[in-house]
Amino acid sequence: MNAGYRLRDAHGGIYAEGQEARPLVKGAASLVIDTNGDMDVVAWKGDRQLTSSVVAVRQNLNMLVKGGKVRVSMRRKCQKGIDRSGLGVTADGALIYVVGHRLTAGLLAEAMQHAGADRAMQLDAHCQWQSFNVFQPAGESSRELIATKLTKDMRMPATRYLVPDDRDFLAAFVR
Repeated sequence: MNAGYRLRDAHGGIYAEGQEARPLVKGAASLVIDTNGDMDVVAWKGDRQLTSSVVAVRQNLNMLVKGGKVRVSMRRKCQKGIDRSGLGVTADGALIYVVGHRLTAGLLAEAMQHAGADRAMQLDAHCQWQSFNVFQPAGESSRELIATKLTKDMRMPATRYLVPDDRDFLAAFVR
């Protein structure tokens, strides 16, 4: 799936496999991936949160939902409705991905909350960047993959992340 804004616009940093490509920002909405492959969405508390069990952190803007509640500032912001996507986590750790057309940050936050997110962050915002693709083997002995888009109106091809791309992305694998 698509990740966040370009780093220059994300108001946050990125950390992966022991390297901080851009400094992590205290308070920023952060997708945290640990050594077990578990993902969580949190407001970054600072350096002491960066333990040896953290493999990656991708920050993007501010939290949309925190403690199951839409942040008050998200409801008040009068923003232009554009294509947006977000990632959230339920209280029991399930991931939620929401994507939609003509959404303000507040509407995205409310959709995440209604979907059951306890904590949520925005990913990308623009019709060209949203993409969520599922890859499955074509057969037991085949090395080919069948790529499918989450929604047919996503602009980029389903095979987008199988070739070099100029945007970062998130990948989850079945063990």
